Amino acid sequence: SDVCSSDLTGCVQTATDQPSAYFWWKRPDGSVTRLSHYQGCISPANAELNKLIEKLPTLIGIEDLVR
Repeated sequence: SDVCSSDLTGCVQTATDQPSAYFWWKRPDGSVTRLSHYQGCISPANAELNKLIEKLPTLIGIEDLVR
């Protein structure tokens, strides 16, 4: 299934020229979920998600692979 984070974070306003992040994961049953996230969405929930996304490379040990 496809999920857009703005549907989940209450995005009403956006800033332009901000990056997007895309995540894909596969569940044990074989179903795939794709999440697209625009970091320019202006909402408190989106700000929290942006902070988490910034920390992800370190949290999962791939910081050397991310530019």
